[in-house]
Amino acid sequence: MGMIRIELGGSFGGNIKVVSAMQNGHADAVAQVLEWLAAEVLPCAIALDHKLHDEGEKPEQGFARSKP
Repeated sequence: MGMIRIELGGSFGGNIKVVSAMQNGHADAVAQVLEWLAAEVLPCAIALDHKLHDEGEKPEQGFARSKP
């Protein structure tokens, strides 16, 4: 069975999330990671972008969603 490991660094902080497919399967492991990203990481990223915007900082291509 597989595992998913996500490591955040830099301005994202130093957080590691590891989820295994051993307990409930591969689809559940992916769902757990997506839920963690949506509930924990995304709100912090949005808040940080707002803070940086207010301070006059911006990414190279602006605060727009990139096209896949």
